[in-house]
Amino acid sequence: MEAQRNVTVRELNMQLGQILNELEMERKRGEALDQMRKSNQSHYWWEGPIDKHELEQLQDAIQELKKNVGGQVAKVMSQVATYSLLLGPDDGGKDGVFDQYEIKPGQVFVGSNAVVGNNNFGYCHGFF
Repeated sequence: MEAQRNVTVRELNMQLGQILNELEMERKRGEALDQMRKSNQSHYWWEGPIDKHELEQLQDAIQELKKNVGGQVAKVMSQVATYSLLLGPDDGGKDGVFDQYEIKPGQVFVGSNAVVGNNNFGYCHGFF
């Protein structure tokens, strides 16, 4: 009876040892996978898993951005309307607010930047 119990205990101890070894291998494998996942998330964050809560947060942020952009567009449009009222209906330079400023010959206005057309720097030569 005692001998059989010893054999059974020995077999159970061997099984326990094997299971503990397998558990330790799986734990190390899990740690390695976690390390790889963390490394990849810092480099390739877009490849990480996305849960529903993150998608809802992203959707809310996009909606907020859409509202902000709409508000900025309305603000710019009201400024443009105000400036067009100041400049008058004909923006050809007649009777406008900026008529007092002289436009030098050779200047071409592109947007808000003045580009000098002849590049002679006032010396009438191509170079100095």
